[in-house]
Amino acid sequence: MASVVSDSRDASYVRYAMLVDKFGRRKRRKPVYELQTFYGQLQHIYLLKLPPSCSRDLKVDSNGTEDTTVILAGIRSYKLDEGENVTLADAGLDFQFYTTTGGFDVVDITSVQALVGRVQSLENTRQWVIIDRSGTLARAVFADDDDQSND
Repeated sequence: MASVVSDSRDASYVRYAMLVDKFGRRKRRKPVYELQTFYGQLQHIYLLKLPPSCSRDLKVDSNGTEDTTVILAGIRSYKLDEGENVTLADAGLDFQFYTTTGGFDVVDITSVQALVGRVQSLENTRQWVIIDRSGTLARAVFADDDDQSND
């Protein structure tokens, strides 16, 4: 087994987007979804073959007679350090700082938008810097299927 050296490259860090309910903690409130960007490490890829009966129940596009293939990504997310990230965003730099990991998200593979790099901070050895060079044009846009109102 080969050892990993400190300057080796790891292409498993990604940027992904999800629709998140703004009022998710309020049980009786009608959900209002907003697009949020997340960063994390891709840890698993799941391939699911669903029979036609499941595809119909889940409202997945299929012709109704063949199995439907769904590919999911298992991603360990990172909790971004908001204070420093706001300062860099104002300067036009797309660097994100984090020190701790977040939850494990399982998302549709199409939510993964780009590979990102990361380097360890020189000032704080527990902190990492995510470098996203994909630019503003490589962002997800979700079409609203039903007419949501904010009443």
